[in-house]
Amino acid sequence: MKPSRMILGSALLFVGVSLAGSQQAPSGQWEGELALRRQRAGEPRLLWLDLEAWRGQRRHRQHFGFMAKVSDLSGLPADDPRWSGAGLRFELRRDAGVLAFQGSFENGLGEGTYSFTPHRGFLQGLDVGGVRALDDDDLLAMAIHDVNRAWVRGLGQAGVRDLDADKLLAMRIHGVSPEFVTDLKAQGYAVVDSDELVAMRIHGVTAEFIREVAARSGERPSLDDLLAYRIHGVTPEFTRELERLGYRDVDPDDLVAMRIHGVDARFIGDLDELGYQHPDLDQLVAMRIHGVSPTYIRSMARAGYPGISIDRLLEFRIHGVDAAFVEDMRAKGYRDLSARDLVDLKIHGGRRRHRGL
Repeated sequence: MKPSRMILGSALLFVGVSLAGSQQAPSGQWEGELALRRQRAGEPRLLWLDLEAWRGQRRHRQHFGFMAKVSDLSGLPADDPRWSGAGLRFELRRDAGVLAFQGSFENGLGEGTYSFTPHRGFLQGLDVGGVRALDDDDLLAMAIHDVNRAWVRGLGQAGVRDLDADKLLAMRIHGVSPEFVTDLKAQGYAVVDSDELVAMRIHGVTAEFIREVAARSGERPSLDDLLAYRIHGVTPEFTRELERLGYRDVDPDDLVAMRIHGVDARFIGDLDELGYQHPDLDQLVAMRIHGVSPTYIRSMARAGYPGISIDRLLEFRIHGVDAAFVEDMRAKGYRDLSARDLVDLKIHGGRRRHRGL
């Protein structure tokens, strides 16, 4: 299974758990808090709302927390600098339904009750599958996240295929927009699969990131490479550092392997100071995998084995040869052991007669 589909599956599982179906329209208690952070010019004022309800025959408690623009809510004391008032009624109107609130605010903190009136046919007439399976809790989630007809229509016009009601929430939550799809097409990526689009948004594969990667490599990486870059932290800065150290035109798989195992500019620089100039990429990754660190190399030099080749150092680590083992062998009477002798002794436990230098 592709990583992008696994990610989307997890997202939909979360939605499915949160939106356990019921026949009764959602209603319950709400709490709210005005976002008090300093607003920049042109930024909307925001209100955090937390909806609580007991749903189903087993009275399962659900929470829906979300941030709403104050301008989208009618009936609030938005002009009151103290943001206080009692007996308030206000609404959040969406294509998927209307959330009606009752309650009070005191200095920006509010509480009360709410009810939801779903618009069950709001997706009718659009090329979306799975509409008949939607229940009122699904529609509530769509209202909270503003899954609206214009947005759905825009995705279809941008070429997103197989639009399904179950996937609309994941796409909306993670910021898949018609503009995002269009920007990708402008970069040469005609991505129309909803799973891949969600994965790209989750991991931050934006048009700007694609442009930066393409500018550094001179090529157009595959979608899987771009996702792997973002997941493992292969940034333009990382590739610039490698180029500075003489590693140019590195294969995408090698870049990802280097990030996974911690091969970075500092590690390469430390090796250079120890006399290991420009090891090949496979050696660098192998050294990190097996623990051939600058500290280990220095310890072997102090134990009497300076300038050992990278391949021999890897062999040492694979078989457990370290400075403590060298001292132990010397304490047992072994002298003038070659690097090969150390490995043989470690493998055979000293039963083989060692060879001199």
